[in-house]
Amino acid sequence: MKEKGQKIELWLFCIPERLKEDMKLLIMEKVRQELEEDRDADLNYILSTLPMDIQSSIRSGIPITRLTQVPIFKDMDEKVLKAICRYLKPRRYAKNGTITQEGGPLEMMLYIVNGFVNIEERDGSNNLQRGAREVYGEELLRWPLSNSFPHVLPSATLSATAGSDVVALALTATDLDSVVSEFGRQYFFGMITCKMFSVKEVEKATDTYHVSRFIRRQQTITSRGVSTRVYKGVLADKTEVEVTRYTVNCSYDDYPYLVKLVAVASRTNHKNLVRLLGCCLEGQTIALVSEYIPNACTLFQRIHGEEGEEGKPSSPLSLELRMKIASETAGALAYLRSLTTTPILPSFVSTTSILLDDNCTAKLCSFGLRFVPNDSRYSLSSIRQGCFDPESKTLIERLDVYGIGVVLAELLTDPNAISSSGDRDLTKLVNSFLEDRLKEILDRKIILKEGDFRTAKKVAHLATRCLRYEKEEMPSMKEVVAELEGILRILRAEQGGEASFS
Repeated sequence: MKEKGQKIELWLFCIPERLKEDMKLLIMEKVRQELEEDRDADLNYILSTLPMDIQSSIRSGIPITRLTQVPIFKDMDEKVLKAICRYLKPRRYAKNGTITQEGGPLEMMLYIVNGFVNIEERDGSNNLQRGAREVYGEELLRWPLSNSFPHVLPSATLSATAGSDVVALALTATDLDSVVSEFGRQYFFGMITCKMFSVKEVEKATDTYHVSRFIRRQQTITSRGVSTRVYKGVLADKTEVEVTRYTVNCSYDDYPYLVKLVAVASRTNHKNLVRLLGCCLEGQTIALVSEYIPNACTLFQRIHGEEGEEGKPSSPLSLELRMKIASETAGALAYLRSLTTTPILPSFVSTTSILLDDNCTAKLCSFGLRFVPNDSRYSLSSIRQGCFDPESKTLIERLDVYGIGVVLAELLTDPNAISSSGDRDLTKLVNSFLEDRLKEILDRKIILKEGDFRTAKKVAHLATRCLRYEKEEMPSMKEVVAELEGILRILRAEQGGEASFS
């Protein structure tokens, strides 16, 4: 009876004020009659016995009806939505009352029943309004995707005040934590914004991962050990795609975590990221479906003179083009950092995870399932040694800065100067920069005039700072982007325009 009473109150709370009193009397009388006949009567059945106009008012006002029309809820599992509605609690705000302040903690999401909320930045710009049957604070629902969840609340990006007397239903951060704890996998599935492919669709697109469709292997690092292979695929509508197949040993309990990674990746949109089109998460199958880049090759292939995907020999990259690629890569990493407090890293960004198209535009790939939580046990020292021991110490936040440092080092280095049995030696490469031995390892093919050597020294200095162990000595990714953009401007001014693609 108590649970039925709460549900009835929720119905009544969502009915417009002007209709509530008459409806309340009618509904309560009907409920009393039905429960006298059958104490176990279902409330949805009782609702169906009410006059049609009252049924319509109640159904249109019930939160789950409205929430399904909010984009972020559109594909969410019905059980999750019902759980969210179960946790909603009535809130009232007097006119001009403060709801949130920009920069302060975002403690709840509101479903507005009556009245309206004014939303604005501190300087009074960007004024918005949310009214009855709309949602305010929906960004709280993305909090579980962040690294701060559930310990640190997200910050409100805008201020909100009651533009009138406001009646609302609130989902608190604490209650959202409870929902995610109960429905982890289903919750994160609902946050995925890309297309969900079936196993059969992916296998058909790749001809069951036929060897003739194989493009490349990609380095991916997780505590459970993941290997990835990339295949060319063709969808039913003839769209060419890349399918990244993950081979991972994981239990059912790991899946909320993996789905969470895909949910974050599905929300990325940047010109220097390979665009995620869809995914397959059925059983033990994990595959990402991404845009296909014709004639693509990795940065590693270009700087090492290897052939690209179509068998074309790679031409040397000029210093200017190398700095353009580095700047674009750093910009993409800065974007990923700003997207969420979750540090998504492209498989420890390296020259093998940066694709180049026909115009030598950098495209970062394999960032979907590379995720490093704050309590990660990876250490920078283990990465520096090429060893990824899951029992290592906590990885510092700026692993992406270290990664761009390695990329910069490779861009400046003669491949023949740093090798071990014909392969690159990461430890030797990093040590050469930390020990200021640029002249010994510099790729002379990119030094065409005196100014180029000065530029190379600037880039080497930046790379060395990125490779420092101590966090205090590392620049921020924002600083890296600014420095690389400055270097690129100088190079272009000296060349008199954009970089050529020869």
